[in-house]
Amino acid sequence: MIDLLAQLYEGKIDLDHAYDILEGNRKWISDLGFSEFESRASLHAAGLDDLVIFRYQGWPTTCANCQLPLDYKVDYWWFTPDKDEKPCLVHIHCLAEWSKKEKSWKLAETDIEEGESTD
Repeated sequence: MIDLLAQLYEGKIDLDHAYDILEGNRKWISDLGFSEFESRASLHAAGLDDLVIFRYQGWPTTCANCQLPLDYKVDYWWFTPDKDEKPCLVHIHCLAEWSKKEKSWKLAETDIEEGESTD
């Protein structure tokens, strides 16, 4: 067993190589050293770089939507990037509201890219 996230964090492999290893290993949950929670976040589309942040800098302790406490080991949550593409978690019951916020951010970015005024 290798600890893929540790090797990525320690700079022993780069992100592209880590994804190559992940794609070539269908038993990654146990064989690549992912915790139950890292596996869950990965299934929610967390990237390996996001998982490295969670493992080595700490998991979020509040919901990105409602700002109430969130315990990733106990609560039901969903992984999602925030508007600055930083990894975060939201309570499952906050997901619909968060999705509306996320959609408005993307629309605002599209307007800016097309040269429209945001006023």
